[in-house]
Amino acid sequence: EEFGVFSMFEDSESVANYVNMILTTVRETNIKHAFNNPYSVITVSIGYSVCPANESKTFALMYEQADKALYHSKSLGKNRATNFDE
Repeated sequence: EEFGVFSMFEDSESVANYVNMILTTVRETNIKHAFNNPYSVITVSIGYSVCPANESKTFALMYEQADKALYHSKSLGKNRATNFDE
């Protein structure tokens, strides 16, 4: 499944910490998934976009950027987070 999360943070580092917390939490649950090779457990791929307070981005643009970053994460082997701006 895929889902999006939109949240407000003060800076890119706070966003990175938040998505890494999600990754860590999912990894630590260690829920078995026999058809998710080579992991054999539930994994999560995250794409995100950051809009600093001094910039202006539309919701649509942020969604598009996060979606592109998500597919980049998946192309790198899943179970990771990618910031569109990096």
